[in-house]
Amino acid sequence: MTKRALIWAAVSTKAQADEDDKFSLPIQEDDARTLAERSGWRVVDVLRVPGIVVRRSISTNAPPTCSATGSMPSTNC
Repeated sequence: MTKRALIWAAVSTKAQADEDDKFSLPIQEDDARTLAERSGWRVVDVLRVPGIVVRRSISTNAPPTCSATGSMPSTNC
């Protein structure tokens, strides 16, 4: 029976999501697919976490917001 695999690729910032460095999402996914193939696993899904920067305003002590949308982190950033 072939084992199934789920690939989880994540970076800290949106900028890293597309960069061509060792931490980019495409590189992580390629490395994980190579490992799965070498191990005889079937990849059933890929989860990509492109990174969201949460910032807190120092001057106003405002609650953290999502830099992508300005919304609170508990909402969809």
